[in-house]
Amino acid sequence: MQHVDFYIMSSTNFDECIPFCSKLVQKAYKAKNSCIIYTENEQMVTQLDARLWQDNAEHFIPHHKHNEQNNVIEVIQTQTKNKHPIW
Repeated sequence: MQHVDFYIMSSTNFDECIPFCSKLVQKAYKAKNSCIIYTENEQMVTQLDARLWQDNAEHFIPHHKHNEQNNVIEVIQTQTKNKHPIW
């Protein structure tokens, strides 16, 4: 059975949400869950992508920007428990 979690942030400033999102992605990755992150626009994806690349090597999350949808990042998981929970 698929499991989906939704988070409503108290801030509307995306810059303030990036650290929280990065931690959620790390948590999902460590639990061997894959995830897809949808944002409102390509600029937000670029900011989040930069943050995920900046995290140190110990916490690096393999990921890529979706080729066809400019507002999507997909976390790459070599072994998953679930196939694509949506974050």
